[in-house]
Amino acid sequence: LGCGFLCGGQTWMQMWRNVSSGVKSAKHTRRFQQQLPYTLGSGLSYHGAVIHADYAGPFMGKMFLLIMDAHSKWLEAHIVESATSAATIQKMKASFASHGLP
Repeated sequence: LGCGFLCGGQTWMQMWRNVSSGVKSAKHTRRFQQQLPYTLGSGLSYHGAVIHADYAGPFMGKMFLLIMDAHSKWLEAHIVESATSAATIQKMKASFASHGLP
């Protein structure tokens, strides 16, 4: 499918290729990649080494802080009133107290 006027008549696949090649060839991207201390999977394959956290919701007036261990795929869901930094810190401290620091 094409996207017509908005993208100059290119198909979504053509747009994706153009954006991907532009990002890969950008000077700032190459410089950033050289500064990375590690890549996922390079010796960090143990419980708690890498976690992912995000908010889901609102659902029935509540927000849910989701914390997942990247290695074991263990998921924790914490119910909070709102997605604030104070709520995030409080729930992260509780999670780290239970399972240890990442």
